[in-house]
Amino acid sequence: MTQEQFSKKLIKQFPEKKAALIEHYQNYGELLGHVFFAEEINIPLIELLTTNTDIEKILAYCAFIEDMWFCGNDITKNIVEVTILERLTDDIVIWKRFGRFISKRFKQAINNEIIPHFREWLDVSVLRE
Repeated sequence: MTQEQFSKKLIKQFPEKKAALIEHYQNYGELLGHVFFAEEINIPLIELLTTNTDIEKILAYCAFIEDMWFCGNDITKNIVEVTILERLTDDIVIWKRFGRFISKRFKQAINNEIIPHFREWLDVSVLRE
């Protein structure tokens, strides 16, 4: 799936984000996936993981990120890896909390496929399974 398809899927799952998507297109004239998903996934998810509240919403965001990575095209996977996951690694507490809300399959993908690439420029700890 493309980043455009995932932006539409995001507003179906989180209808309150529809106005943000419209505003994004008005501001940029196109979908800038790294910008849009950073604002509409990273920011709220990090807030939720910081307070460790609203577990249902955390799970929904995490499932959406997994779906982006497992079902997304190369551009979409890059958004997950470079924008979403890399930002989550900035705070070890947030990174470990994130690991508690994702599937074993996604942890394995992160640990075995994604982190080895991160290690070229970041010191990232693997997620416990």
